[in-house]
Amino acid sequence: VRSENYVSIANEESNIRLIAVDWDSNPVPDQTLNIEVIERRWSSTQEQDPNTGDTVWVSEVEMIPITDGVVTTGADGKAQFSFTPPNGGTFQISVSTRDEAGNEVRSSTTMWVADTEYVSWRQDNDSAVELVPDQTDYSVGDTAKILITSPYQGTSEALISIERGDVITVEHITMESNSYIYEFEIEPEYAPNIYV
Repeated sequence: VRSENYVSIANEESNIRLIAVDWDSNPVPDQTLNIEVIERRWSSTQEQDPNTGDTVWVSEVEMIPITDGVVTTGADGKAQFSFTPPNGGTFQISVSTRDEAGNEVRSSTTMWVADTEYVSWRQDNDSAVELVPDQTDYSVGDTAKILITSPYQGTSEALISIERGDVITVEHITMESNSYIYEFEIEPEYAPNIYV
């Protein structure tokens, strides 16, 4: 199970690619796959640590069913499932089926969704800003999309640098909400890797 994009936008259709294979990695045609999409909505509050007196974030997650469905693989063992995330946040896409022996087989992936409205990301005690790339590898000419999950509500400022040994570029942006997708083109001088 794999999302076409690890990073998506609320109210835009997202496609999930599925493939069923046997133990020898051969495609399994006509396999029924059950899909469930669940939002992982975080609720974070600050509490006083009784041992240290420090104020710390305590987070709990609520699992909210969004949609489900059934698809059947084609002759190549592949299938696709589409859904539209209703809001920003973290979504878990779970797929289950049964093999020819009747054993349950499960797989899942996570997708991050940006929104212009406030998104309840999990808060950590370091006030870190998490960066989530839309894919793991890029080639020259690709457009990288990086989701910035800010712990701050409302409008905030960010200074984004692209680095490799030295600072290559710097850009100041204004984030209108606590989820922002930063896009940039992968240049030849970024090989073999960069840091954002």
